[in-house]
Amino acid sequence: MQMVVYELIVPTGLDGTPPAAQANTTNTVMACPSYTTSHAAALVICGVHTTAVEGSSFTASSGFTIPTNGQNVDGSNGGTGAMEYQKGVGISTALSPTITAGATGINYAGTFAFY
Repeated sequence: MQMVVYELIVPTGLDGTPPAAQANTTNTVMACPSYTTSHAAALVICGVHTTAVEGSSFTASSGFTIPTNGQNVDGSNGGTGAMEYQKGVGISTALSPTITAGATGINYAGTFAFY
């Protein structure tokens, strides 16, 4: 499994209890668990890992950004994946983030946030 590591300098702590990661079956649109923020100005992160060799790139859901180097598309080391984020999310905002891939595969997704 490959991971993307973020260094968070300012956040105080977890925004709330992250929902359990969920498995998606062979879809190109990978749904992260729905999340409702608990604090103002939260940083919400959605990450996916798939067994498919993506080969091109992932697409972030509306309002989210996949940062430079926030994705792995080569698949040579056990699959591909990506992480997206949305910053400054208001309190009690309900989100249902997704990440779209060009190839299908069994995949796992998680959502969490910091404030």
